[in-house]
Amino acid sequence: MTFIENHNVTLKFLTFLFALIIWVLIYNYNDPVITKTFTLNVTMENEDLLEKASKVYSIVQGQTISVRIKGKKSFIDYLNKEDIIATADLSNLSEVNATSIKVDIPKASPSDWEVSSMYPELLKVDVDEYMSSQYQIEIDKKGTLPEYKYLKDFSALPSSVNIDGARSFIEKIDRVVVEPDISDAKEGFSTYCSVKILDKDGNDITNESTLSIPSIRVSATVYTKKELPINVNIINNVPEGYEIVEYDYSPKTVTVAGFSDNLEALDDLSINYTLNQIDDVEKEIDLEDYISNTLVLLDNTSINFTATISAFPIKDFEVEENQIQIQNLDSSLKVDTLELTNPILQIIGPVEEISEIELDNMNIYIDLTDMKAGEIEITPTIDIVDYENTRVLAAPTIYLKLKKK
Repeated sequence: MTFIENHNVTLKFLTFLFALIIWVLIYNYNDPVITKTFTLNVTMENEDLLEKASKVYSIVQGQTISVRIKGKKSFIDYLNKEDIIATADLSNLSEVNATSIKVDIPKASPSDWEVSSMYPELLKVDVDEYMSSQYQIEIDKKGTLPEYKYLKDFSALPSSVNIDGARSFIEKIDRVVVEPDISDAKEGFSTYCSVKILDKDGNDITNESTLSIPSIRVSATVYTKKELPINVNIINNVPEGYEIVEYDYSPKTVTVAGFSDNLEALDDLSINYTLNQIDDVEKEIDLEDYISNTLVLLDNTSINFTATISAFPIKDFEVEENQIQIQNLDSSLKVDTLELTNPILQIIGPVEEISEIELDNMNIYIDLTDMKAGEIEITPTIDIVDYENTRVLAAPTIYLKLKKK
């Protein structure tokens, strides 16, 4: 390339650069109009008018807007979103619950800027009746407690909560719950839980609420379980002449829960039960009446008790004259005649005794101490040896004639 050709290229480049500088200077001197896009949150005005009318609203459209602001470059270049406010006046809601969104730049003159475009241009809301309702807090336990432990007396503090909002939301609420994790529960169990709001299908609708309450304190008593044998001790007060043939009860064990210290010295559940009737017994015994108030019954709260009660059987013997002993007869007298006018001896007693007793087990005698000569009718004395619960029901009668020797 020749010197002249190099010189021409350089000259062209310098000419272009000079023209560009001139254009920039003219452009800045003229301060052209430009646009800039901002994303803004919309501020609600006159919300108190809805509150006074016991109404609440939820925004369907227009919570945020995208707006293009037009103005001179010298103004737009220094404009920040914090300088712009977007408002919607809820007192101007139309029949379809919509109102226009207005944009303003308070620190600037209206002649410095204008809205080139905005989307959306309308705020749309759903308006509903305001309601407030109180709900008991239910406790839904989560996690698995060790098999040998038992939780009692769950409580939530506070035990209820007020929820307010739109009727459409309040009417969806079925339960308000907390969900404590009991997996590692120890004595003096206490934890804090967030509230969950559930609909009738069990869906969590908490995020649809404006509910703002502190966590709920959930506490419970942690007990230890223990299986105990049940021992029924019978107090026999059945009327004379009756006996308890047999008795039984089921179940024979019960599982209780309590503090470890209370359980250590407990070997069984002892029940003292009085029988004082003559009829057979079939009864449900409530175990709650026989345990300490520091314990909790877990599996069986009662036992089925049965008892068979029967009258003592009667056994008859026919006594012969040679089986009657004479005692303490005066030496000056003799027995002239001894006849059994009624030879029948009846005894009554428990089955296990009656079945074993024979005449050989009895001493039958008449005591003639201080008797004089003459005729008498006398009842012999009868001792039943080695059988404490059997007694004489009816004794024989004897005709006796005594004479002087």
